[in-house]
Amino acid sequence: MKFAHVAFPIPEDLTFTYSIPNHLIPIAKAGCRVLASFGNSIREGVIVNLLDRSDVDNPDFKIKAITDCLDSEPVFLDSILKLTKWVSRYYLSSWGEALKCAAPAAIRTKQRKTIHLTATKDEIQELKQRAKLQGQILTVLANDGDLTLNQLSRHIKKTSSSLRSVLATLQGKKLIDIQVNFRPTSQKQYATFVALAKPIAEINQEITSTLQRAPKQAEILRTLISVYNRLPISSAELLKTANTSLTTLQALEKKNLVELQSIEITRNPWDSKPIENTEPLTLNSDQINAVAKIHHSIETSLPKTFLLHGVTSSGKTEVYLQVIARVLSKKKGAIILIPEISLTPQTVSRFVGRFGVDVAVLHSRLSDGERYDQWLRVRSGKASIVIGARSAIFAPVPNLGLIVIDEEHETSYKQDSSPRYHARDVAIQRSKLENCTVVLGTATPSLESFYHAEKEKFHLISMPSRIGGIEMPKVEIIDMREELKSKNHSIFSRSLRTAITDRLMRNEQTILFLNRRGYSSYVFCRNCGHVEKCDVCSVSMTYHFSKQQIVCHHCGAESPPPPKLS
Repeated sequence: MKFAHVAFPIPEDLTFTYSIPNHLIPIAKAGCRVLASFGNSIREGVIVNLLDRSDVDNPDFKIKAITDCLDSEPVFLDSILKLTKWVSRYYLSSWGEALKCAAPAAIRTKQRKTIHLTATKDEIQELKQRAKLQGQILTVLANDGDLTLNQLSRHIKKTSSSLRSVLATLQGKKLIDIQVNFRPTSQKQYATFVALAKPIAEINQEITSTLQRAPKQAEILRTLISVYNRLPISSAELLKTANTSLTTLQALEKKNLVELQSIEITRNPWDSKPIENTEPLTLNSDQINAVAKIHHSIETSLPKTFLLHGVTSSGKTEVYLQVIARVLSKKKGAIILIPEISLTPQTVSRFVGRFGVDVAVLHSRLSDGERYDQWLRVRSGKASIVIGARSAIFAPVPNLGLIVIDEEHETSYKQDSSPRYHARDVAIQRSKLENCTVVLGTATPSLESFYHAEKEKFHLISMPSRIGGIEMPKVEIIDMREELKSKNHSIFSRSLRTAITDRLMRNEQTILFLNRRGYSSYVFCRNCGHVEKCDVCSVSMTYHFSKQQIVCHHCGAESPPPPKLS
């Protein structure tokens, strides 16, 4: 008999020992998802370790068996198991929570609970007189058959939460049975495709002889002949082109003139418009230096971390693209993390335009079906490049060679629920496990990354110049107290007013950024510069014009604004 340690997504950092039934031994491997009895329910967990014999010390303790194995091949690579174990220890979460975070929701299972009636007619009649609600539930089940909790609540016209205790009572009396079924959140999608069942010469003969009284059928066959090099083609596309119906197509199938095939399709997560292919650009001296240093690290297969400090428009993206090309040439994969706000079709198209079908996209704005297809493409090795937000750091890329974190200073790389990991730190740990290179790209490095670069823990690469020698925009800081001394009582400085007027005269646009709540983000004295602050939090109070109050947005303290002096 074989045994397994199983981790569940619960707050306790524990694994549980289960026996593996003989019929599941060939497929139950480390990294596979399983269903197992946990407490009073069946839950989904992950096998994290296999054992030849039980590690339970008490010989009288009966070890439960795994109910089912959900995967024929492991969902989690060995490196991801090690990485999630590190995440659980470093960020003080359970291993099961870290594994749940590493697997997209699209590949998990959904629980479906159905309530099944086991009571007899006599028991129902007896209960109606003693417990009205219980009798009502049993009557509904007797009339309508098995129901889910939501369906039952609609029939009874009570909330699901108010029915749970009543159902528990009925289950305890063995008058109902609550059955739990598990089904995938997403599945592979299939579409019907059409091909000719006979050579073109025979099809033409059929058109001229037997199909003269069936013009729509003949039109379908002529359409298939015209696109012969693209066969099989989607039935939806064919019917639209031939302007006919599915019934007509099925009639041709019965005559053995066409074949209908069910073929798996991949749901496309980006815009359906074709993306233009791009070629590598000529690099400037800063880019050449950056690419050379990163290339050397990739060739040595050592876990190095580079801080690519490049000003805006210095060409960091082209550096990423050319480095990724080198990784692909070595038959390795790459992960590119981008802040969620930057995951636009335009950003993704730059990578798809260069690498085509080698690119997979993983982020929260995809449908479950799209994420499922993209994840499968990565796991099977059909896509070597993954672009996504922070959770894409756990993507199952085989033979990983490079991790790029663009805009590494962004706070969106920090997960705000357990495990509260930072994608940048997880990337560095993964590079150590898989001997790959990490590139942290930014125009404004985070304090900790710049400190590590100064201490030579990270390798600093500077790109101080913009492409084409374009000058940086001029920035001017205005002291509004000086404006007041010059009799300017407006919220606009003279320089800002002049600049806006100049742009309007040129029919150009101006953007003013206001980052505040309330009418004014602080109240201050224009003579001495004193700012009204919260007595508790020592932060500036925000003035709300509508209720004539100054408010602290940390603790909620409110007070009247100070008197205005003339």
